[in-house]
Amino acid sequence: MKRSVLLLCSALLLIAPVTSADPSPSDQGGNVPSADTENPRYWITKSSGKTHNRSCRYYKNSKGHGSDTPSGNDCKICGGASRG
Repeated sequence: MKRSVLLLCSALLLIAPVTSADPSPSDQGGNVPSADTENPRYWITKSSGKTHNRSCRYYKNSKGHGSDTPSGNDCKICGGASRG
């Protein structure tokens, strides 16, 4: 019985169309993310709270998150929001 169920399941996997479990942005009503959400203006480092602009070596290279609004202190290397 187990063998026949296993064979049936594997046969269904071969016949069934392959679909993604995570729908693409175009499948969600055409809301494709803009470039701003992919490349936010600033990067806020989690540990220090410092704001980095796109020219900084720590932009997306440290643990943190992107934001279009600066927060915390500006990075001393790139100037953060004051030069970004």
